[in-house]
Amino acid sequence: MKTYKKDHFTGILFAVFACLLLVRRVVSWCYSQAAVIQRSSIRDVRFIKAIPYLTRSRVVITFEDETGRLQKRFIPLPGWLNEGDRHTQEVMALLGKEGLLPFQRVS
Repeated sequence: MKTYKKDHFTGILFAVFACLLLVRRVVSWCYSQAAVIQRSSIRDVRFIKAIPYLTRSRVVITFEDETGRLQKRFIPLPGWLNEGDRHTQEVMALLGKEGLLPFQRVS
């Protein structure tokens, strides 16, 4: 009886893990790894601040691809082990200088 409960728990654990992976895949369906994004196709630029010691700062660019579908491109910034605060400030300054943050769509 004990082994049945243990095997049952392991099966449930694997099923939950598989469901989480499936949900993550569905959510990431609109992500893109495009190396070059035309400035005219950019629809939105967002900066997501890091949670210290847990996550890294990142920039999310929403753009329209060649087929007309909206895609997202995540650009992760260096974390706290690699002077992430300094690099984040440099990226924020560069995006502000280029007029991408705060984003204002030019028609």
